[in-house]
Order: sequence, then structure tokens, then C-alpha cells
Amino acid sequence: MLQEEKLSVSYSTIVSTHSHTVKTTPPAVLRSVLSEAVSKHPMNVCLLSIFIEHESKSKICGRLRLHFDTVCSKLGSSLLWYFAIKTENHSGCSARIKNLFERALQDDSPTRRSALLWHQYLLFEILHNQLESAKKLYYRAIRSVPWFKPIWLESVRYLTHTFNSGELTDIIRLLSEKEIRLHIEPP
Repeated sequence: MLQEEKLSVSYSTIVSTHSHTVKTTPPAVLRSVLSEAVSKHPMNVCLLSIFIEHESKSKICGRLRLHFDTVCSKLGSSLLWYFAIKTENHSGCSARIKNLFERALQDDSPTRRSALLWHQYLLFEILHNQLESAKKLYYRAIRSVPWFKPIWLESVRYLTHTFNSGELTDIIRLLSEKEIRLHIEPP
């Protein structure tokens, strides 16, 4: 199986390179090669990267959405959800991105304990200045991945002013219980 996967990556890379250098190659040829390769090996990062690169140039996001909706729900991998979210990030549709995060991190999802997805979701909310939403998300995240230090640190770094004094005291107490040390610069 590994041999077949390596062969698929090599073949897809060759066809992709050829289609970029020889402009007369129809896009449908590369699309069919990549579609077949990605359907056989959905977790291969190289194939996914080539597939995303090619499909994002076509300006038709429907194929990528359909592909990721299918494989993410079927395989339930953090890597696939991450690729789906990053791909959607280029479209700029924050409601769709938020929906993907919620689907990936729902209670019955196999990826609900993914530190990568929780961290990316928290940063996404902070980046879009949705601080109250990020605060609620922070509490959900520490319940799901309490062992992941960056989640704790992001709250102190970006969300301090959204917490009241009692909440901050609780967070600092929890940080000290978990032996997470903070260095705060004096004003």
C-alpha cells in the first residue's frame, strides 16, 4: 500500500508539474488524476496540497468543499478538518469557517480532543475580534484539552480584559495548580 501511495504522489507531482509548464494540458486531466489519487489516499499531505493548489486556482470552491465535507465526516481526522478550514480561509467566509470548527469539535466528533483545532479556533475568534465568543470557547477548550498549555496562555495573553476579577483569580489558581508559570511584564 505504501508503494502505491508513493507512486500516486510521484505521478500526481509529474502531471502537476507538466500542466504548469506545458500550458496546453487541459485542467481536467490534472483534476481527474488528483481526484483519483486523493480519493485513494485521503490522508496524504502531499496529494492534498497539490489538490488544493490546483482547485484553488480554478476559482471553483465547490469541488474542494464537497471533497472535504465527504472525507471529514467519513474519516474524522484532525488533519483533514485543518486542511478544510485552511482551504476555506482563503474564501474569507468566516461563518463557513466557524461552522467547520463547530462540526469538527462537537461532542460526538472523534476530533473533539484535537488541541490543534481548539487552538486554531480560539485564535480565529480572537483574530476576528470576537472576544466574548472567544471567552466562551476558551472554557469549552479547557474542558476538552486541559493538558494543552497554549490554550491557557492565550486566555491570559488576549482575553484578560474580558474576564472579571473573580474569573481571573480562578484562572490564575488553576494555572498554579497545573504548574504553568507566567511571566508578566510590569506596565
